Amino acid sequence: MKKFADIGLVKQVEFHSQTSQYGAMSRGIRFRKLPLKSKMSEILKEIQDGEFTKEWEKSITKLKFKMIKYFATKTKINKLEKQVRKSLKLKEYDIYEEEAPTEEEFAKLERISDELQLFEQYYE
Repeated sequence: MKKFADIGLVKQVEFHSQTSQYGAMSRGIRFRKLPLKSKMSEILKEIQDGEFTKEWEKSITKLKFKMIKYFATKTKINKLEKQVRKSLKLKEYDIYEEEAPTEEEFAKLERISDELQLFEQYYE
């Protein structure tokens, strides 16, 4: 909780493992609407049956993760946190500012573009 208070909601994830970051960011969008219990059960099943591990181990997932983190840095809450920190003259911790993907990376992402559009809409 201290890291969350010190550096903000989005940036504190950098203190988690990459697997934890990816899981939280890729599954978090499912919790936008109620009911939550069925969504939690579905995610738990993905973990238990190995589906999440298979997804994480795919080479395209590393690029997908980069895109999700890029979108996360552009969220309203992240921008609001920056404004509040600036107004309160609190130190800004720039532990990451994800680079935009290259054209080559975008070309590779074409096969998962529908999925990425959901992330982009959520993180806007």
